[in-house]
Amino acid sequence: MITYSVTGRTPSILPVAVFRRLARACRIVHRLSRKKIIGVRFVTPREIQRLNRLYRGKDCPTDVLSFEAGSGSELGDLVICTQVAVREAKRRKIDPAEELVRLLAHGTLHLAGMDHATERDERRIFKMQEAIIEKVLS
Repeated sequence: MITYSVTGRTPSILPVAVFRRLARACRIVHRLSRKKIIGVRFVTPREIQRLNRLYRGKDCPTDVLSFEAGSGSELGDLVICTQVAVREAKRRKIDPAEELVRLLAHGTLHLAGMDHATERDERRIFKMQEAIIEKVLS
């Protein structure tokens, strides 16, 4: 089962129980049953822009970045910018907590080896992402 290890301040709009439900949903939807740890860090727009520039060559803030771990018990790390997520939620007219769950699910799937390099892969990862969100928020 996945364990989320959160460093920094968890956004108040995101209940801590979400992480347990998310781990359970990922296990069901993607069959992620190995014991793995995912580090989660919530950062400012400035910090995520710095990381985006450093690792992706894009000099702008983004909502989530994922960093795979080499091996062992860690699956990798997710870095999420709450302010960018809240802005995107407002634009899409959805609950900001739902958008944060979406980013956590999407990042977890990336760390599990999924990608959206092709249209087929994109359909698959987004279908799984939405199935996870449905289980977490129901």
